[in-house]
Amino acid sequence: MTKTAQLVVSVGLAMGIALLTVSSADASNQGITGKKLLLKSTPKIVLLSKDGAISIAGSDPVNGADSSISFDVGGGPVTFALPKNLWSANGSGTLFKYKNAAAPSGPSVVKIAKVKAGLLKVVAKGVPFAVPNGAATINIVLSLDGGTNTYCLRFSGTGDGNTFLVKDAPAGACAVCGNNIKEGTEVCDGADATACPGNCLADCTCAVCGNNLQEGTEECDGTFDTACPGNCLANCTCQVCGNNVQEGTEQCDGISDLACPGNCLLNCTCAVCGNNIREGTEICDGGDATACPSDCLPNCTCATPCPASGGDPTACNAASNPGACQSCCGFDLTCTSACLTAFTDGCAISPENDACAAAANAQAVRRSAVTEVRRFGAVRSHRRLAALQTRRRRDDGKPMPGRRWAYGSAHATRRCEPGGRDDQQEQHF
Repeated sequence: MTKTAQLVVSVGLAMGIALLTVSSADASNQGITGKKLLLKSTPKIVLLSKDGAISIAGSDPVNGADSSISFDVGGGPVTFALPKNLWSANGSGTLFKYKNAAAPSGPSVVKIAKVKAGLLKVVAKGVPFAVPNGAATINIVLSLDGGTNTYCLRFSGTGDGNTFLVKDAPAGACAVCGNNIKEGTEVCDGADATACPGNCLADCTCAVCGNNLQEGTEECDGTFDTACPGNCLANCTCQVCGNNVQEGTEQCDGISDLACPGNCLLNCTCAVCGNNIREGTEICDGGDATACPSDCLPNCTCATPCPASGGDPTACNAASNPGACQSCCGFDLTCTSACLTAFTDGCAISPENDACAAAANAQAVRRSAVTEVRRFGAVRSHRRLAALQTRRRRDDGKPMPGRRWAYGSAHATRRCEPGGRDDQQEQHF
């Protein structure tokens, strides 16, 4: 063989390998012509393609992944499952058959599917949507062995609502996910996402809220709630404390406080009386009682003063707190006994409440009298001191030299020291 002949052979072989490589790379997505598509309302589907370009190379629907076929008339694809356990192959592995004897029951309405080089046929006992009544275009995609080979067909025609029949359709085109053009059975494609603006996923399907998968613009989704554990809302957003909308696990939120009017805390929970933490509109709470130390009542208010009149349980309620009871009764055993008796009966017996109130009021009157006596005594003492200071002054208001004063409770004594008067005078007031 000459060098020229060898060169030609080498070039030819290289081109053949390149063509084979291209063919293999494109084999998975195959746009094929359609021989026939029949949809009947009985219902029934017959799909047939005899395109010589059909290849099954690399596919094994029997031992590989499950297969499927989808139909889309414009409203989104309707997919029928073709599980691998219902597929079989001939001895040489050149023909694959699917058979569902239970159709339209079983995995799907598809009864028979057959695929081999140059042939694709599907028969179903059901339709994915109403038979078109008027002009329509139907895109069909059969995914063999989980997409090892994908066959795409496109039929355009007119139906009457009972029958849709198209023959000899030109080759369809398999959608290319990621080119920003919604095509074939794609629900969306990048920016071409009318079905779900801003939520088109990388596989050209829309994010689905409620599938426990956080995807697209979702903040969370069901149990997939890393962003807000336990607080994912039904619309796949996280609840927000502070937006005045009570949602999720919140007890309240700002003015949305039906559970505890006026007592919604900043963390969207209700103030709890009895937890020793003064919060919300509470005046005090157990030991947290700056407003009234030792006088905080069980309802988180301060003990009221002794009642002005009988007939109400005010004094009795005060007996629920030792400090509050003492503030009314002091150390008066009659008062304390009357109030504790009423309190033991739940402050529900009017005569007992009256007795408690009367005793508390009597004690209050006595305390008032004692206070007045003490006040009067303090006034008298003040007057005495003022008179003594006046006597110690000369006309110019300065103390006299050499004088020493001794004060008593009822009198003051002035004695003369050396250099002064040596007489002694006692002044009474």
